[in-house]
Amino acid sequence: MSESHQSPNLDPGAFSRRTLLKTAGAGALALGAGGILAACGGGGSSSTAASTAAKAVAGGSQTGKIHNLVLLSNDWNTVMTDGAKRAAEYLGLEYSESNFNEEESEALTQAQQAIAAGNDMMMVQAADGSSIPALGKLCQQHGVWLSNMEANAPWFSPIESGNHFMWFFCPDDSIGFYETVKVMLEATAEKTGGGGKILYVTGLTGSPIDSIRSNAAKKALAEVPGMEVLGSLPGEWSAEGGQKATEELVSRYGNPDAIISQNDGQLTGVLAACRSLGLEPGKDVLLCGCDGTTDILEATAAGQVYSTNFASPAYFGVASVVRVFDGLNGFKPSPLERQLTFPGVTTTKENAPGLLKRFVESSNLPFDPKLMSRTLSKDDWDPMVGFRVLEVDSFWKEAGVAEPAGHENPAAYTKAIESGEAKKVNQEYAAHNKIKLDDFSYKGVEA
Repeated sequence: MSESHQSPNLDPGAFSRRTLLKTAGAGALALGAGGILAACGGGGSSSTAASTAAKAVAGGSQTGKIHNLVLLSNDWNTVMTDGAKRAAEYLGLEYSESNFNEEESEALTQAQQAIAAGNDMMMVQAADGSSIPALGKLCQQHGVWLSNMEANAPWFSPIESGNHFMWFFCPDDSIGFYETVKVMLEATAEKTGGGGKILYVTGLTGSPIDSIRSNAAKKALAEVPGMEVLGSLPGEWSAEGGQKATEELVSRYGNPDAIISQNDGQLTGVLAACRSLGLEPGKDVLLCGCDGTTDILEATAAGQVYSTNFASPAYFGVASVVRVFDGLNGFKPSPLERQLTFPGVTTTKENAPGLLKRFVESSNLPFDPKLMSRTLSKDDWDPMVGFRVLEVDSFWKEAGVAEPAGHENPAAYTKAIESGEAKKVNQEYAAHNKIKLDDFSYKGVEA
């Protein structure tokens, strides 16, 4: 956990959907353990009864109550929770949320309280995945459908929890973050004439995502000659942490040519630190991040951030809701569909405006929950991103996590891998993915 620091001095902007999301998110994510029962019950401000029109979208499907265990309060989670809430309402579900602030033991407590309040669906973004096996067991015991995004317990498969743990899914950072860092480093080399002094703000120490992104960045650094990493400090996924880490690194090593940030939440703080130190982002120092939060997309379009990888925070909210809704309504994913990954969109000044138009400036939900649903759209379903099978062995090796002694992958998973089913699943998802992340002509749905 990072200490409390002064909030970043962010430049004011026009009142937009981004401003609205931040305003709404500040209250929605303020729930702690003390406020969760009200949130999960019928009368809390975070619990929304679905409208008749919304229930019509789901037709005769079973509906219920979904609770979102939110990792922490930042821009990424504000957008993610907005997508989840709107998708839930669109499908006729009651929605509630609570914030466990990166404390996974607190997430388990909140999950127990949400189950006691009658929720039959759960979604979570784990911090380091340490609570996931226990959460999976808890949900299986109580018949609660579970979706996990971004981080998982090392070498742990949803299959091990039983049929109610629908999936774990995450962005393919070994591709997305690698490409994002490399294009920024290449621009740095061109700007400096071949060299580059680099500062590195890593993420949450111990998180598999942090390890995978670190390995991706190391690969990019090795491929661009003349780059020297002067030092690194963790930003712990927060703007405050990113600002503090940047200020300390600059005080130790002097002004850099470029700064790599492990995610966009802390890149917000990196930007603030640069401005407070008299460094003009995009001119004096080049910056890159990952995830595609709203403020960083805007900064990228303005030329202040050189590159980020856009994996749409809203998608994680919508996809999580859809998958547990489908579980509630009888969809049974195959073993290899229970761990999936997808590459985001490498974003620079050239394509950032298109992403902003579709994902920020439009009032529509940028993804169609009904179209994504396997139980509602049947053979016409569209995952709306380029999913592929997350192959466990290569994933955890990329994360730098050794396989535990005596560990064996679930028999159903091993059999599917050995039979070549991964190729078939990848082909099936690719064939159904008609609307791409960077399809800027897609208008979304009213929700």
